[in-house]
Parts: sequence; structure tokens; C-alpha cells
Amino acid sequence: MMNLFYTQIKDAVSYALGDRNAIILVGLMAVVASIVRKDENLPEIFSIFNLTIFFIIGYGSYISWYTLKGEDKHPNLKSYKRIFWEGIRKSAIIAVYSIGLTFFKHHAGNYFAEGNYLLAAVLAALFAANYILMIGGLFNRYLNYGKFLKAFDFPEIWRLLKIFDIWSFIRVLIAVMIAQGVIVLIIIGFGKEFRLLEIIFSIAAVFLVPFLFFTTKRLVGLSVYNLLEKANMLRD
Repeated sequence: MMNLFYTQIKDAVSYALGDRNAIILVGLMAVVASIVRKDENLPEIFSIFNLTIFFIIGYGSYISWYTLKGEDKHPNLKSYKRIFWEGIRKSAIIAVYSIGLTFFKHHAGNYFAEGNYLLAAVLAALFAANYILMIGGLFNRYLNYGKFLKAFDFPEIWRLLKIFDIWSFIRVLIAVMIAQGVIVLIIIGFGKEFRLLEIIFSIAAVFLVPFLFFTTKRLVGLSVYNLLEKANMLRD
């Protein structure tokens, strides 16, 4: 199993490095979006660059999508409209699931602060279940030709989640969280001021952010594809 994991990491790294144009473009988008969000002195017109986050999300979505179809190709940058709208659709799905996530997190924190640890634990468990359903919903949608409502088909999602063993789930979960962490980093910005260290980080981000993002999205797809193959759940 470990040999398979190392093979998948090697594949994911090679895949991420296979499209230099995408690395540069997505990296520049990430830096620009981050700068726009943290610099309050920029004219309002620059806020339009915040929309590039949907392109980045959509591009990552297609990486996992193609991988689950058993394909090694990269998303076509020329299909920017399709990538952009995919980013919006995926963001909408995450937003719906985030309603429950926000509710459970908020009240779990309140109960924990009040010393009601039992209710806090229950709500924390519900938060985890909600998050797992969201991940399963996103994968289930990929397996059903990107149909929006398939992200909320809970019987199908449950059947999909049952193919995971603990180690495989932890592996996928870590990769998903890293990929989502990259998106959060772009959204909140890299810092409050333009200090030398932040400028250096922003330059490095042109290469490191998309590389890490592409690698984790590919790794997630490979891990789930392998499990689907074993469970004979692959679809044309």
C-alpha cells in the first residue's frame, strides 16, 4: 500500500510539472487576487480580480475530474469559460454545505466555552460528518458527469464513502485539506503589509501555490480512482 502511495505522489508531482503555462497563469492569478484582497488602497475596479478565484477552483476541479475518469490530460486553458463556470458551480456546492459546517462549528465552540463538553462533542461530530459528506458529494458529482444535484444525492454519496478504508480516507482527507488551504490562503491574502518577506513569498507563490494545488488535486483523484477500481465502481 505504501508503494502505491509513493507511486501516486510521484505521478502527482510529474503531472503538476507537466503544464508550465498553467503553473505560471494560476500562480499569477493567486498572487494578484491576494494582493487585491489585502490592499485596501486600490481602486474599486481592481476588485474584479477577485473573480479569478473561480478560475483557480474550476481548474483544480477539472484535475480531479479528469483523474477520476482515468485520464492524464490537463485542463485546457483555452476553455477558460468552462473552467470559470465550473469554479462557480463547485463554490456554490461548498457554500451550501458550509451552512451546516458554520452552524455546527459555531455552536460547538459556544457549548465548549460554556463547559458543556458533551453537546460540544456531538456538534463537533456532526461537523465532521457534514465535511465528509461534502467531500463525498463533490466526488459523486464528478462521477455523474458534473451534475450539480448529484453533490447532494446522499444514498449515492454513502455508497461511495463506504469504499474507503481508514488509511485511504486519511490520505485523501489530508490532500483535500491542503488543496482547500491553498484556496483559503489566496482568498484571505498572504499578509497585511507589503514587507520584504511577503514580497519574496508572493514571488515564490507564483510557482509553489499552483504546484502544491495541482499536486494535491491529482493525488486526491488518483487515490479515489484506485479505490473505485478495486470496488468496480468506475463509470464511463
